Amino acid sequence: MLYDQPRRGVFRVVAYAGSRPILPGMTLAEATACGAGFFEEHAPQRDAAALAQLALACEPFSPGVGLLPPDSLSLDVTGVAPLFGSEELLVEHLFGDFRERGLTIRVALADTLGLAWGVAHFQTERFTIVPPGETAATLRELPLGALRISAATIQLLEELGIDQVGGLLDLPRAALASRFEPDLLIRLDQARGALPELIPAHRPLPEIVVEQSLEYPLAHGPSLQTCLAQLLEQAAAQLAQRQQGAVQLECRLDCEQGSPVVIKVDLYRATADCEHLFEMLQLRLEHMALSAPVVRLALAVLLAAPLIPWQRELFAAGSLQTGQRQLTRLIDRLSNRLGSQAVVRARLQPEAQPEFSFRREPWAGIARAVAGARWPASSSKKSPAAKRNANRNFTTRNRSRSARKLRPLSWESTPLPLEVRAAPPSSLPQQIYWQGEWLAVQRVWGPERIQTGWWRGRDIQRDYFRVETAGGARLWIFRRWRDGHWFLHGLFA
Repeated sequence: MLYDQPRRGVFRVVAYAGSRPILPGMTLAEATACGAGFFEEHAPQRDAAALAQLALACEPFSPGVGLLPPDSLSLDVTGVAPLFGSEELLVEHLFGDFRERGLTIRVALADTLGLAWGVAHFQTERFTIVPPGETAATLRELPLGALRISAATIQLLEELGIDQVGGLLDLPRAALASRFEPDLLIRLDQARGALPELIPAHRPLPEIVVEQSLEYPLAHGPSLQTCLAQLLEQAAAQLAQRQQGAVQLECRLDCEQGSPVVIKVDLYRATADCEHLFEMLQLRLEHMALSAPVVRLALAVLLAAPLIPWQRELFAAGSLQTGQRQLTRLIDRLSNRLGSQAVVRARLQPEAQPEFSFRREPWAGIARAVAGARWPASSSKKSPAAKRNANRNFTTRNRSRSARKLRPLSWESTPLPLEVRAAPPSSLPQQIYWQGEWLAVQRVWGPERIQTGWWRGRDIQRDYFRVETAGGARLWIFRRWRDGHWFLHGLFA
């Protein structure tokens, strides 16, 4: 058994009445019919506190214990089993410890946290160990609820005749991405081990907060800046100990009178550079007015992420690293001067309907990496399946690049009605009424047929054309099937 591979354990605290378990979803009458038992009103806060106490009791068995409310705990037991003799003996010690506490648990051990959770919740055995490498086979036999997805998604899949994860794995991935919420593929990849999942530690890292109370109130700008620079140095020193950088900062200035002034700084990439952080704070301070002298300053790191190491280059002038640093500083300056929601970028989405093929997200204030994430062990040799996936991804990327060449950069948020004269029987556009006059169409490409969106309750049926007029205008237009009306959707540069 390879103990250097990631191993995740999840166990549930299960209540029993007689010899039958009382499972979530049972009515009080059903639970009472199981036999003698003690019942009292549900208290979620008390349950959460009890679960946290049980997490403390599990620390002798794992260096990483996490909470999975409402009734489960996760244990990272990678490399721990040899200390107890084997994985079976490790679980036996765990059972014995909880038996002394008067609790009955159900344990599952697997390569991924998602699979361990699913087995612990949907298999009847009190103790299940999924051998290394058996993740895919075990996952296929589990019901859809084992993926921790929403009840609405499960209901829709069951209406389509899919009630196990195996049926879901047999469907085309692109179809799942366009027809369901992103959580479906995320949970599926986490259970398979294709996507890392963070162990939600019950002992979170302490929040970085530095503060300074002033003996005399300060209203002088340079003096306040000096105090802020000192606080930034303290925060940067704590970040350096964690090998992290700040992604979101919050500065609070408590005034002698009136409400405190709160300044939030969003960053594109994690950084612990005091000079850069101080510059971003100054940009926000320029637009703030103090109602009274300041008596206390506090600085908090709201979001941090691992620092990205840079290797020094012999000839650094004009290098890629220099360009990336300059881009980072530009995005940070614009985001903190105009607001993070004003500086956005487009993210492509796997969606056939053009209006939903991208989304806008802020550049700054989003962690590009998560501290403490446990990644699966890597191997220098790729399996045949991995090579096939790599080739498939390469082909998909090439297709997506070729498809993007056929899309205009300038789109109408709402397609505009357009007058078009088309020649039967092909119905290709011949003339277009554009900018107050009829223009002859010299070249036309299409149709590109798009029929999609039925799962949103309003499907679309369109034929798209790329046309070039006699005046040189290049338009992206479509004809709607149900009524034959034409619309302008975009302009090519």
